[in-house]
Amino acid sequence: MAGRGKITSSDTVTSTRVKVFGQDSLWYVAKHPLHFDKPRFTGVGPGLSFALNILAYEKEDSIGLIPTAVGGTSIKHWQKNIVYEKLNVKPYNDALERAKRGIASGSFKGVVWHQGENDSKNAAFLKEYPRYFYGFLDSLKEDLALEQLPVVIGELGHFFYQKRPLAETLNDTLRSLAERDPCIAIVESDSLLDKGDKVHFNSESYRILGERYAKTMYLLQRQCPVK
Repeated sequence: MAGRGKITSSDTVTSTRVKVFGQDSLWYVAKHPLHFDKPRFTGVGPGLSFALNILAYEKEDSIGLIPTAVGGTSIKHWQKNIVYEKLNVKPYNDALERAKRGIASGSFKGVVWHQGENDSKNAAFLKEYPRYFYGFLDSLKEDLALEQLPVVIGELGHFFYQKRPLAETLNDTLRSLAERDPCIAIVESDSLLDKGDKVHFNSESYRILGERYAKTMYLLQRQCPVK
């Protein structure tokens, strides 16, 4: 979700109507990289493209992005009070606190979720992925006092299948979440290309992924508004 694409001149376009909630809990005009996770590697991701394309649907509102990605984490690390020992952080708790601080300036509209490379190693664990995902989602709704929340999930890149065949199984699992819950929608990653490592999308593909996220989120918010 943080993105590993190379920042080029094509990635400098932004808008004063798109803000990002910084690591210091202040709002800034959004630009790449959005995330402060692993700054040596973070670059173009889908988030800014998502927001810029949402503007085409939301003619007057401003868009606030609250980045919370932690690269390399498992869905197990996104449970309440669980520590990601490699970095000694609590991804869920940290994301929740940032969300609470951020939405003091506006209203919470939904979650864009892109995660799973780390979880596509073990076939047995993949059977448990839905339980962990719903554990994360149920906690988030409870802690933010929400009855329903639109969540858009992105597939892993299909090119990743060559490196880790179980990634296809994980994508099937992600699609099953969307089939079972009317407030969850899936964004497909077919036809998108990697940056040469068979793991991360290239910059152009991140931009396209963001466009797909925006269209899907816009439609989902009308079917399942936050309440």
